[in-house]
Amino acid sequence: MGLLLSSAIAILMTRYLYLAFLIPFLLIYLLRNYKSNKSKYLIMIFLFLFFFIYSGARYDFLNSSNTGSGIVYNKTTTEFGARYYIRNSLLNKTLLYSEDDSIEEGDIVRYKGEVSDFSENTMPLLFNEKIYYNSIGINNKIKKCELNYVRDSFFKPLFNLKKRFRNEYEKSLNENAYYLSSGAILRKTEDNIIYDKMEFAGLSHILSTSGLHVAIIYGFLFFLIGLIIPNLKPRVFISLLIIWIYGFMLVFPPSLLRALIMITILEISRIYFPNITNKKALLIAFEISLFINPYYLFNISFILSYLCMFGIIFIRPHIRNSFKNRGNYIVEYFALNISIILATFPVVIYFFNRYNIFSIIWNFIFIPIFSIYINLSFLFLFISKIFILNNIVSAILNIMANGIDYLLTITSFNFSRIVLPSPNIFTILIYYFAIYIYLNRTFLANRFYCEVKRLMPILIGFTIMFIVFNRDYDFVQFLDVGQGDSALIHVDHKNYLIDSGGDLTRKGFVGKNILEPYLIKNGFRNIEAGFITHFDYDHYGGYTELSRDVNIKFLVSDHLPIKNYEDIEIDEFVNRLIKMNKRNIELGQRFKFVDMIYDKSTDFENNASLVLKLMKDDINIALFTGDIEKEAEEKLLDSDLHSFILKVPHHGSKTSTTTEFLKRVSPKYAIISVGRNNKYGHPNGDVVKRLNEICEVYRTDMDGLVTFDLENYRIYTFLNNENYYEYIYYLILLVASFYTIEKVGKRDELYKLFKKDQI
Repeated sequence: MGLLLSSAIAILMTRYLYLAFLIPFLLIYLLRNYKSNKSKYLIMIFLFLFFFIYSGARYDFLNSSNTGSGIVYNKTTTEFGARYYIRNSLLNKTLLYSEDDSIEEGDIVRYKGEVSDFSENTMPLLFNEKIYYNSIGINNKIKKCELNYVRDSFFKPLFNLKKRFRNEYEKSLNENAYYLSSGAILRKTEDNIIYDKMEFAGLSHILSTSGLHVAIIYGFLFFLIGLIIPNLKPRVFISLLIIWIYGFMLVFPPSLLRALIMITILEISRIYFPNITNKKALLIAFEISLFINPYYLFNISFILSYLCMFGIIFIRPHIRNSFKNRGNYIVEYFALNISIILATFPVVIYFFNRYNIFSIIWNFIFIPIFSIYINLSFLFLFISKIFILNNIVSAILNIMANGIDYLLTITSFNFSRIVLPSPNIFTILIYYFAIYIYLNRTFLANRFYCEVKRLMPILIGFTIMFIVFNRDYDFVQFLDVGQGDSALIHVDHKNYLIDSGGDLTRKGFVGKNILEPYLIKNGFRNIEAGFITHFDYDHYGGYTELSRDVNIKFLVSDHLPIKNYEDIEIDEFVNRLIKMNKRNIELGQRFKFVDMIYDKSTDFENNASLVLKLMKDDINIALFTGDIEKEAEEKLLDSDLHSFILKVPHHGSKTSTTTEFLKRVSPKYAIISVGRNNKYGHPNGDVVKRLNEICEVYRTDMDGLVTFDLENYRIYTFLNNENYYEYIYYLILLVASFYTIEKVGKRDELYKLFKKDQI
């Protein structure tokens, strides 16, 4: 409950009604059997007070200031300058952008700049900058910073040590070995040339510092220290001290923090509390992590780290017991890999959408090799100044790295990687419910009739939700691609794209980071035809930036570029075009596109735009106008323009959307595709006023994704819909809190944990 309140206050202070419902509910749960739950009740009161005070302290930092000071704990360089990660205090971190590249990790600085809001996704399933940075403990973003060095921090020697380690790798190892060692040991994954190959093979977790690395490094340290100090207690505490210092150097990523907490609990329990199991250690680590930062629950590495441990602890024994040769290494390793895959598969697909079907084989081959490689990389840091040993170990690392790179190259089969859409939350719940049934199959078999009666309403509810949320219906979507145009049409189970956006400050961004992820994650990666209204980059650029994971059968336009583009990308792109040579294009049994042909004798690209009308059963649904301006609009006035939806020409520019044109179209809805705070001043105020007088106006910069349901003729916007993820978050915390109270609140458990005769 304390965690629940802490998280709720830190995340959304406006949900008082929701909290007002939860708090009495929890209190009723405890007070119902007060006499038998006194210990739980006292624990609840303590957690409530402690976490409530803690959450208030966290919330104090959510209101950011444009000035401050703190320790630089991480630094990365960009094409525009440097990005600094600042720890202001125990509970608060800040992200700074500055052209000043002189500050180093471990420095204490004062800063002054412009407060900037973290961006949030405006289309479903896309990257949410705010949630991501909150999930790593960063609450504020400051741009255009002026930095003043104050002094070295107390921790500067540790940051210098990390820098020295990186320099040692760079100086002594070849390129492959440098990227492997610095990635696996020091978490350097940016600009890592070998990382993409490992990601393709389903091995990127090897370079993501987590439980595997902690276990290997801790075991290595424990062995080395044991050669000098055979006594168990000092070996454990010295090894733990070193591994926590190592974690501090890497700034405690969530997966590493989980591993450090668990290994600390288990190693100390080996001495003092032998009754603490892996299950209890995992639960305690989960609660401690969320106390440190409630937003960890939205962090990908946090989620996958705990799901991996869930698979190892809960699923692995069941898989292992299904084999006769349980002690066999191959069986044990197979059970380990299968349990992790089963525990993480839907979440991996949800976030990454790509899966290598041979990953279990590659893991079987590569993980033993990497275990040796990680140990040697760690050993190298301690012997780097010993000339002979340095040369020997670096030579071995170079040979192994080249061998690994070669193996990764020859195992990179294109057919081995599958691309899947993100499953919805209810599909994921059904998946894990099936795992629950599998893990409890014996118990359920013994009580089959009773359990089926109890679970039937849940199964029926899941089935209904699955059907509702997987309903395939026809729609038109206006995508938020910034200052550009893109519309997705889904009719008769087929997809069509009109324009693709492009630029958003730099080429490659829209296609790779917005359009492609959206199409893949939402199950629209197979496009029957991609239409290009005209050849301005903010309309066609996204097409040129898509990878082969998005399959577009045809690219269609009714003309070639009017301008003389001096861009090789355009030339290659034009070679793929098919010229639209007929006015009507059938999209299925009920839908068709009509090209509103008019005289295009113009040297102005905007007025050469392809104008398409979407029709359903001879009813005009939507008019797509590209960037046409007044001159082209006048040529269309004699055509049948009336439509439910008007895609407003040229992003709402003052040179378009004349009164006469609007009267002819007479739309019920108008959609303006426009970027936030764009430099062109779009949309024009007079245009918006004219539109508001005759129809409802939607803007992608304010409403995000705009969807028109072609079955019930209703319109929906992404940014105005209720965010149900927040409630799922509360539900998970509620269940975790209940489970903790049930397990830890028992008097015999408390006695075993805290009254144990301490040695």
